[in-house]
Amino acid sequence: PRVFIHHFRASAEDRLLAYRLTERLAEEGFYIADIRAVDHEIRSGSVRYFFADDRSPGEAVIEALRDFYADEDLGARPEAPRNFLSYSRKPHEGTIEVWLPNR
Repeated sequence: PRVFIHHFRASAEDRLLAYRLTERLAEEGFYIADIRAVDHEIRSGSVRYFFADDRSPGEAVIEALRDFYADEDLGARPEAPRNFLSYSRKPHEGTIEVWLPNR
């Protein structure tokens, strides 16, 4: 899958967190397509998928986040990827989005 990592733009700490996650996921074999800064705070982290066939890769990303969330003291990691099957402006198939909680 192509993984996109989202973080809160206004936080330098969150930007660095996103880069650390990029390194960690890449070490585990995930392809990181991009890091994206968003203008709004992200209160709780999530992993999103947009096509039914992408649920399993989303679950693999969730599993990979386990140690990262603990190491970074981010609280509870997402339990399951969020289903965005009905989202009208879907990205390409094979896209997984990680939304990091802001610090």
